Amino acid sequence: MAINIELRRKVSGSFDDANSVLHPLTTPQNIIGFLDGNDKINESFLPGSVFGGMRFVGEIGANITTGTTDHEAGSLAAQINTFITNNGGTVNGLYWIATDEVTLTASSTSTFSPTYGGAAEEGDSGATSLIIEKGDWVVCKGVASNDSYVFAIVNNNYRLATGTQSGLLSSSDFTKLGGIAENANNYVHPTFTSRDIETTNVDVLATFTSNGEGHVTGITTRTLPDATTTAKGVTQLATGNELTTDLVATKPASTLNTKSMIDYFTGNTLYDTLANANSASHPDGAIVFVTVPTT
Repeated sequence: MAINIELRRKVSGSFDDANSVLHPLTTPQNIIGFLDGNDKINESFLPGSVFGGMRFVGEIGANITTGTTDHEAGSLAAQINTFITNNGGTVNGLYWIATDEVTLTASSTSTFSPTYGGAAEEGDSGATSLIIEKGDWVVCKGVASNDSYVFAIVNNNYRLATGTQSGLLSSSDFTKLGGIAENANNYVHPTFTSRDIETTNVDVLATFTSNGEGHVTGITTRTLPDATTTAKGVTQLATGNELTTDLVATKPASTLNTKSMIDYFTGNTLYDTLANANSASHPDGAIVFVTVPTT
């Protein structure tokens, strides 16, 4: 589409002055080739800055620095200088396309503005460096107040997400997620009828039966047998009589009853009268001490 333009000069501090419009004197010879088929000035004679928009500078296939307005060799700034010299216009909108994954390092006076495309670049380290992936665009947004270039990244290529890095979802992970049933993690442990069991005296729990869900479905008990001289089992402490007169071979003695049994069989008891000795419980053959009166 043809663009109408005017040549204006600044008059009295403004380009809106009535005398700002310039009308170049031309001759037919000068006009030939200067106008297009619509009798408008051929846009090829005008600098790119007249039309605005973005202009492609070149490809980036290796690690590179942004450079500064000093245009150090090999930097993006040096390419900007060459491009503007050859094509005119401003630096705004100049862009490069990465043909491989490269690291773009900011020079001391250059900065990165926030990246475009919805997400920061991998390896983004603020104003120091960015990892530019194949297919990404590097765009010069202009010149900052300190005469440094400001660059931004159009992120056209995202890596797959990892445990530590945001990114795209792979097809295999998508299939895996799609295979998870709805509410699959909404686990509700099944209920089961409660079971109570009571053991008394020498009854003990014997066996437990459970199902695949871990519920106890059966319990049995057993009664412990009495202990003998040849078999393990339940024992009961002997009474005092069972240690002296009514001896029982299968019952153990407590420490107190053991002392009483020793005293009983050794007969070391001192009685003050013979009557008291006779009334005490001693087996035949026991010997005791009896106090007798003097005559």
